[in-house]
This record gives sequence, structure tokens and C-alpha cells, in this order.
Amino acid sequence: MDRGVPVRSLSRGLAVLKTINQHGAMSLMDISRSCDMPYPTASRIVQTLVLEGLIERDRRRKCYRPTSLVRSLAHGYKEKARLADIALPHLRQLTEKIGWPLTISTRVGPNMVVETSTHLLTSMCYYDPKPGFSLPLLECSAGLAYLSFISDEQFNSITSTLRMLEADKPDYVMEMLTSGNLRQTIRAHGFATQANVQPTPQPGKTSSISLPLLVNDTVAGAMTMTFFSASMRMAEAVNRHIADLRHAAAEIELALTAAED
Repeated sequence: MDRGVPVRSLSRGLAVLKTINQHGAMSLMDISRSCDMPYPTASRIVQTLVLEGLIERDRRRKCYRPTSLVRSLAHGYKEKARLADIALPHLRQLTEKIGWPLTISTRVGPNMVVETSTHLLTSMCYYDPKPGFSLPLLECSAGLAYLSFISDEQFNSITSTLRMLEADKPDYVMEMLTSGNLRQTIRAHGFATQANVQPTPQPGKTSSISLPLLVNDTVAGAMTMTFFSASMRMAEAVNRHIADLRHAAAEIELALTAAED
């Protein structure tokens, strides 16, 4: 295999494990649909994960769930909690003001992963994306904000990898970022939006606005406001809340910069 080319079978296996871990328990059919892969492929991967002890079958419910062995995968990870710790007071204050929940996420591989959120502080949400919850870069506003503000070198490297991982799936968002003007538009506005977000426990029921968090011209992560898609149009959400979101992001950036000095 050429150097730098991802192992597709490994990527698919990790996608299945992450999906089951996020949902807690899933049928084989649901796993196949959520991971957008053929049923026989999903079945082989699931049986491999069962053999490795990372998931187990609940025979009563005819579904698969993660085992405690999944926790061992995080033993070597030294969590960088500074971003979450610094941002959380600002997120809490803004959620109290506007009502909508906010999250801080960072990029891990092809996903944006939640570091902290204020979903438990408000009833205006469908679910609680706990730390570790992830969304694909190209399918969430946080990912679009991140990709739009990183350097061209980083952008080209990440999108090249994403193209290889999703070689059999045409993606118009990728084309708009790389060949169109989507990246330039997001940079000009200072934020990214995503209406009717699909890869969530309630597909299509929430929309989001995300701002990058910049520290010394480096993207540290993204701050996202999530709202009910049926509650207001995106233009209205932006008009109502972008000023507060920009203020909170700026305060977090100042605190992060001060912490580095």
C-alpha cells in the first residue's frame, strides 16, 4: 500500500464502533444504515468487534452494545481540558441569555468531537451530546468553520484524506469547499451554518451556527449554537444571535490567548 493511503477496512471498523458507542445499542440493520455501508460488510465488522470483545450482542433486544473494554481505548489519551474549562463559563452565560445550547468541539481525524456543552442547562434541545460525541467534518457547521479557517496546507492535507476515505461517495460539499466559493464565503462571514443536521439522534430536527476559535491564527476548535430547525429559519437565527455568538467567541479567544502567555 502506498504511504499515506488510509486502510479503508480499518476506517469502516472504527466508524461502526463509534456509531454503536454513540447510540448505546443498535440493530445490525440500523448500523448498516447509519454507517452507509452494505449489510454484509456491517455484519462482518460487527462480528469482528464481538470477537475482539469491544461489543456484545443483547439477544433479548436483538441489538449490539459496547462493552466496558471500549474504555480501555482511552487509557493512553492525555485529555487537554484547557479549552473546555476556559470556554464553559462563557457558554453557560450565553445559554442563560439566549436559551439555546452551545458546544465546543475540536477536530479528531475526519470528525468534529464535542469537548463540552451546555445542553443539560436548557430544555431547548433534543439530546445531550456528551464529550466524545462526533459528527463528520463535512456534515456539521463546526467542521465547515474549522476547514474554512485553517491554513491552505492543512486544508489540502485534510481534504485529500477525506477524498480517499469517501472515494465511492460523491460529495457536493467537498466540491463547494475545494472548487467553489463556500470556504471563502464562510471566511468572509466569520461563521458557518448547517440546516437540518442529519447525523444526529434526531436527523434533520436541529440546525446550527458555528464560529471558529482562533488563538494566534491557529484554529483551536469551534463554538456551536444548536437550535430546533422548526423554530426559525437560518437567516432569522443568524440575525438574532450572531452578535452574542461573536462576543462569546471573542471572550473565549482572549482567555485562551492569555492562558498561553
